[in-house]
Amino acid sequence: MSTLVDPILKAPLNVEWEITKACNLRCRHCYTSAGVKEREELQTNDVLHIIDHLDRVGISDITISGGEPLLRNDLEVIIAEITRREIPVALYTNGLLLSQERQQSLKKAGVRTFSLSLNGVKRETHNFVHGADTFDTIMKKITQLKNDNLHAHALYTLMKVNLKEASELPFFMDKIGLGALCIYPFYPAGRGAHHLADLEAGGEELYRIIKELLKDKRIYLGGCLRGIFDPILIKGSPCAKLMCVITSEGRLRPCNFLPFTTEESLLHKDIYELWKSPVFEKIRTWQSTVEKDCQSCEYVKLCKGKCLAFHMPFLKKEEEAHFEST
Repeated sequence: MSTLVDPILKAPLNVEWEITKACNLRCRHCYTSAGVKEREELQTNDVLHIIDHLDRVGISDITISGGEPLLRNDLEVIIAEITRREIPVALYTNGLLLSQERQQSLKKAGVRTFSLSLNGVKRETHNFVHGADTFDTIMKKITQLKNDNLHAHALYTLMKVNLKEASELPFFMDKIGLGALCIYPFYPAGRGAHHLADLEAGGEELYRIIKELLKDKRIYLGGCLRGIFDPILIKGSPCAKLMCVITSEGRLRPCNFLPFTTEESLLHKDIYELWKSPVFEKIRTWQSTVEKDCQSCEYVKLCKGKCLAFHMPFLKKEEEAHFEST
């Protein structure tokens, strides 16, 4: 009898592109510890070269994220090129730099969906997470986008500090006229790993809130858990199987919430080669190389033993070194 294995594509179906690591905020939960741009951040011509490659590979859609993408002065050039090639594009932003003028230039470049960071129904909660007084600005930007007939979505990370008020999200969406909301569980990665007391929620409560929120058709689950909760497209996590992340230097990362990247970038190797790189192969087979005790883990209902990002805090040093080695 043949053994069933997860189908692996020759290249990712879609990508999230962290176009810069520079950011004008220092959010407590940030999994990339965004703030200062990388020394080897891709120049405009390099980005356009990679877009050409992704188009020829047949990438189905691209999400532009950061850091804060609006800190790149060439963002419109980048998005216009993606749009010219008829690749659907979405933009993640904290919204602070989204002036009327910038909104119009991004709209002209081809952006129709703007996903803004929202991490609290209450002003004080959101501002605490973001480390700055940004709540009122985000509310104004959502209205600004709607008035221009653009799609205003929001990204909400479920964590200890905002979990209780998360049950109010459907009513809050009605109140502010928000069309869609993507929810993520908090992952103990990046800057977030240094704020666990405020951010790390209990597994049972987190699972209950997610199940409750997903009853609202406007709310959907993002990241690794989407394929685990609703395995329609692929068995288990989609990371390194359907999607990956492109870093601001052009390297590939199997998952938003994992620190492991390819040694070389898309400037030196094509995506077919990097997709088959050792780090991606190790991520795909991680369950056979990592010691797990899922039955005693409070997050087992969430990840069902299939999400390495949830398991990262429990990795032994030698197990972590296994993924970092080439």
